Amino acid sequence: MKLTRQHFEFIATEIAPLCDVYQLDALTEAVRIASKNPRFDSDKFKRRAKLAWDKAFIDSERFTCRDEIPY
Repeated sequence: MKLTRQHFEFIATEIAPLCDVYQLDALTEAVRIASKNPRFDSDKFKRRAKLAWDKAFIDSERFTCRDEIPY
């Protein structure tokens, strides 16, 4: 299957944030192999995936730092 730019963008923005940050290298390698695209830019893919992860977790209210210590 030939992956288009829209496929790569969808995977980076929708699928990658569901993965653990340590699994990003494995996901990137899997996408590179599955796409069979010699021009696949893994750094660009990782940057977009990290931005999507930040947007999904750090910028949202789901991520709250509760540093108080209950006694």
